[in-house]
Amino acid sequence: MKNSERKKAYIVSYPRSGNTWVRLLLEYAMGFPTTSVYPEEERARSKCSGSIPHTIRVVTRNDQHLVRPPSIDLIKSHDLSLAGSDPVIYVLRDGRDAIVSYWYYLRDFESQRPEEFSSFLRNLRKGSNWWGDHVYEWLVKDKRHPKLVVRFEDLLADQKTELVRMLDFVGLAPIRRFDQFESEMKFDNLRREMPGFFRTGRVGIWQEVFSGDDQQFFLANDRGLLSKLGYIKGEEVPAAMMEDGGTVTPPKGERLGTQDMETIKGMEEVLHCWCGGKLGSEEVPGYSRCHDCGTLSLRTRPLKEALLHYYRAEYWPSMRTAFGHPSVQDRADLDLQDRIPLWHRIIELFSPPPSRLLEIGAAHGGLLAYARDHGYEEVVGIEPDPAVAAFGRDKFQLEHLLPGFFPDVKLPSKQFDVVGSFDVLEHFLDPVGCLKAIHELLSNEGVFIFQTPCYRGEGSGWDQFSPEHRHIFLFNRESVQLLLQKTGFLLEAMLPGYYLYDVIFVARRQDTKRKLLSDPLAWAKFQSLYMSILDQRSKDHYSLFKDREGWVERFHELQENRDAILEEATRRELSLKEKEQAIQEGAKALREKEEQLSRTHKIAQERALALVEKEQEITATLKVAEERARALVEKEQERAATQKAASERANSLVEKEEEIRRTQRTAMERAQALIEKEGEIMVTQKAAEERARALLEKEEMIRALHDVAEERSRVLQLINEELERIKRHWVYRAAVHIKRMLEKMRLKGSS
Repeated sequence: MKNSERKKAYIVSYPRSGNTWVRLLLEYAMGFPTTSVYPEEERARSKCSGSIPHTIRVVTRNDQHLVRPPSIDLIKSHDLSLAGSDPVIYVLRDGRDAIVSYWYYLRDFESQRPEEFSSFLRNLRKGSNWWGDHVYEWLVKDKRHPKLVVRFEDLLADQKTELVRMLDFVGLAPIRRFDQFESEMKFDNLRREMPGFFRTGRVGIWQEVFSGDDQQFFLANDRGLLSKLGYIKGEEVPAAMMEDGGTVTPPKGERLGTQDMETIKGMEEVLHCWCGGKLGSEEVPGYSRCHDCGTLSLRTRPLKEALLHYYRAEYWPSMRTAFGHPSVQDRADLDLQDRIPLWHRIIELFSPPPSRLLEIGAAHGGLLAYARDHGYEEVVGIEPDPAVAAFGRDKFQLEHLLPGFFPDVKLPSKQFDVVGSFDVLEHFLDPVGCLKAIHELLSNEGVFIFQTPCYRGEGSGWDQFSPEHRHIFLFNRESVQLLLQKTGFLLEAMLPGYYLYDVIFVARRQDTKRKLLSDPLAWAKFQSLYMSILDQRSKDHYSLFKDREGWVERFHELQENRDAILEEATRRELSLKEKEQAIQEGAKALREKEEQLSRTHKIAQERALALVEKEQEITATLKVAEERARALVEKEQERAATQKAASERANSLVEKEEEIRRTQRTAMERAQALIEKEGEIMVTQKAAEERARALLEKEEMIRALHDVAEERSRVLQLINEELERIKRHWVYRAAVHIKRMLEKMRLKGSS
């Protein structure tokens, strides 16, 4: 079967997300090779072989497990998009881990010596290889390819289950059981076989590399995506970027299904403009032109909840950390020096104090404080970020700088004489609804003054297309006029803004027949003050102010000949586009030539450097060899001396051994004598013990006899004492006398 006739499936991922690991799993299970598609420059520097057009296979392992030809072309890719509608296995990994691994890979495996990590992270965001863009393009925008999402983290936890899912998805049966190659696929084994390419395979390695600013920078760009994918919890998000209640992590084990793709990052694709007109194809990156009104509209648009969260918690921090703009605290001082006096002068001209002023998108509230200090009766502002609103209330002592989103904010007054909105209209999801709400808030002679950037055909390089601005719509002068007509406003004036691309529009609820443009004194005063503020902003662009009557006539001419102007603008726009395309093609050719020369120069430098390093290496090697030779001679001499000393020590040891033997014999004899003496001592000790026991028994017997003798002595003493008493008694004496007489009588009788 020819390659072109075989079924194809792709294994797609952001770099360093586990793509090669998945390929190896599938190869071991199925027994046939997979292939890779890379950009040309990567193919040129790789040692590879190819089996299908535009693909390569990088041989990095022992291929003994590949035992049969492919039945399907499984192709690895890191591209943002692929032709056709073939199935895709998308390997997903936490973007922070993937970027850290990418940085280590370039440093250790590719030897590209990238800059320190923080700079690498920010430069990566400026380029076309950002994790969030890759995931978003594949999991949200791509509708052509059936997809299976396989998480790197799930592979670490349970390879077997994920392998079964992948085989089922591509419709293949394995020829080997998983336990036959499980040990081969352990990450530790892969790291041993391909060090540098397979590094650690751990979850959460970004925490060892990311600084606090790096984490905030990444979250400013892709917090919503990380949250939706379940890679962050509420406590991981900096307080300055948290909405009320934090985020909710999907339950453990919950997988990203096809039904969830549309809501990743809180985005949706739209087909129609604010006016109801159909959007054309993408004209500049991310934006499509409306066929009816000519407005450039963001094709993939944030959902309302995502947009509200962004402006409530992330807009001001991301402008500072991700894009390097001044903080809101610094802006509070800087804006008072330039744009706020300009905006106030226009407000004062069309609605002088005392008036009631409402500003939508008030930020730090500097304009409100400036107007209050110049006599305005009531100043009220609306700012989405509660922290910024609190800062403004404290800094400028503003009572009514309210947090919230227009028109869903309870205001202290029902009507205002002037509503100001500067650089806000382009951020509204529903500009028609917001302008109708503003119309209802204005008094009968109220005026709506707003500034917005207007596209004049600047091309794709226009600064206002940058992601940092987050513009939903980019109007032109004609589409703004159409918007005002649809919402019941009458356009009174169009004035140049602070920057060249800005236009300030002045519109009223009804025609008040104001004579401002016909009043030479008022116009001259306004022109003088306005031009003094804009003096540093290309006076040529504002030359229409030099002739008041000519400007007025031109204004009415623009109003009356709108169709002719649109036709001329379209013609000029097409001409500019052709010129821009030619310039871009020329610039592209120059860039390619420059890149080619740069690559050639870089290769020559690398080769020269390699030769120098090789020469230095050879010199160092020779020096090391000489040192080693000297060391070997010294070691040989040292070995001979050591051997002689060892021989002498051996003889000494023999003599000592004989002496030890004699000592041992003497010790044994002494020990035997001691044993015998110990036996005699034990016998003597035993006899002594028996004698001691006998003596103790005799001593006890003597002590007992002594006690008996003492007892008898006491008894005799008592008897003697009793006899003495008896002797002293007369009866006793008489008895003794009688006894004696009887004795005498017996003696006489015997004689």
